[in-house]
Amino acid sequence: MNLHLQSVCQLAFLSLCCVLISVRQSDSTFVPGRCLCPSTQNGVRGQLKELIVHQKSASCNKITVIVTLKSNNELRCLNPDSPLGKQLIRCWNRVQAVRGR
Repeated sequence: MNLHLQSVCQLAFLSLCCVLISVRQSDSTFVPGRCLCPSTQNGVRGQLKELIVHQKSASCNKITVIVTLKSNNELRCLNPDSPLGKQLIRCWNRVQAVRGR
């Protein structure tokens, strides 16, 4: 088979592009174990000082709900599918919508 230098260069360039596209796509692939909350609980007792909700991302495939308790500044991870978790997510979304106006 007789290959020309230009054909070899084009083939090498095409191969490099394919590798770069594959690497770029793998950067956004979910990697298990990178969520902020390895375990969650369904509810907490006491007043809440702060609420943080992290949406699904490349590093974590689930919504993360983190609250800070007012009494001892302790962080707790809530189950986003629990009644309290769902209520806090709705509250968070309303606040974010108002801030976005």
